[in-house]
This record gives sequence, structure tokens and C-alpha cells, in this order.
Amino acid sequence: MENAAPQPTDDPVYVLLEQARQLILRFVHYIDSIFERLGTARPSNALLRKLTSYALVPAETALRRVVLILAAHQPIPERSKPRALSGAAKPGSGTFSPQNPRAPVFNMREPQPRPETDHLPASRLPRIRALTEDVLSAPPAPAAPPRDLSAAFARRLAALHGALNNPHAVAARWLRRHFAGAAPKPCPLSPHRIPGLRSALPGPEKETLRNLTDMALSYFAANTS
Repeated sequence: MENAAPQPTDDPVYVLLEQARQLILRFVHYIDSIFERLGTARPSNALLRKLTSYALVPAETALRRVVLILAAHQPIPERSKPRALSGAAKPGSGTFSPQNPRAPVFNMREPQPRPETDHLPASRLPRIRALTEDVLSAPPAPAAPPRDLSAAFARRLAALHGALNNPHAVAARWLRRHFAGAAPKPCPLSPHRIPGLRSALPGPEKETLRNLTDMALSYFAANTS
């Protein structure tokens, strides 16, 4: 997608996809420029959170919708019949190992609403403790060290680069998984908001994200739950 071939300028789908490509590339180049300025210095967690919010999330949001639009223009794959395994299954060449790590996979799923229920899991139940002398005089628990966000950010950025370089392959893989079961899976987009659509975004970029969302949902809204 970074070196997409010229497409008809009178086709609204191709026009929107080109706008999305330019939008994603701007975000990616912005992130790359920040790391070039840092050089060998380690980025702080605060910087990584800013880059995630301001650039990575909206780039992922745009690319996720591009993948869905491309998927809508591909033929629905036939469901493959399960094959019986003969003997001990041998690990394939793509099996994860320290010597052969898997490339990060672009995440097509956005936050979904939790089903309403009266049952609270144990982790959300209030904890009531008796105020005994031992509790009152116990030293405070040591604070946990801050979690380094570098590895997670690097994997998300690598997944974005990989999907951007071959969005048609990502669309084909998503289609296979989407129609793998007895019924199509729900639409992966967030039903309530567009991730990364912030007030600080320029107007044209907001419009591109909204138009991408509208077009993607026009193809897959019937499966939204």
C-alpha cells in the first residue's frame, strides 16, 4: 500500500483508499521522525503514550477500515473441511520459537461494549478487611516498577508496517477467519466511537476517518452486534 499503483480518480472507493494511505503514511512518518531524532536514546513511557494516542492509534484505525473495505471487494472464501491428523503433528516452519519468532499480527479488533449483567466477577467485588492492629501497623506495600512500553509499542508499529505493505493479504486472512464458523463473526469495529478521532486532529483527517468508518460499516454493519 505504501507504493500503491495509480487508480481511477473517479472511483469514490479508490479516492477514499488513497486518502487513507496518505493519512496513515503521515502518521507513520511522524513516528519515524521522532525515533530518528532520539537516535540511540531510549524513549520514555510518557513519549510512547503520546505517540500511541496521537499517531499510532489513528493510523491503526484508518488501516483497519482500509482492510475491511478491501475485504468487501474480495470473493467470500469457501469454508475448508477439517482434515484428520495422521500421526504426531510436526511443527511447521512458522511455529514460534526463540530462533523463529512470529511476526506481529495486525489487530483487527476494536474495544467492544461489555454485556450487561448483574453478576460481578470476584476481581470487581469490594474487599472488606477488619481493621486489626496488624493491618493498621503493616508497612505499605512496595510500589510496582513502571512497566516498560517499548516492546509493546515496537510490536504494534511493526504490525502496522507489515499490514500497510500488504493490506490485501490482511484482508484475505480476515475474510477467512470472519467466515470460518457457521455464521459470520460480528463486525470488529467499535460500535460507539472511532478510536483516535481526537479534537486536535485536522478537519480533513477527521473527515477521512469518518468516511472510512461509514464505508466499512456499509459493507459489514449487518454483522455488528
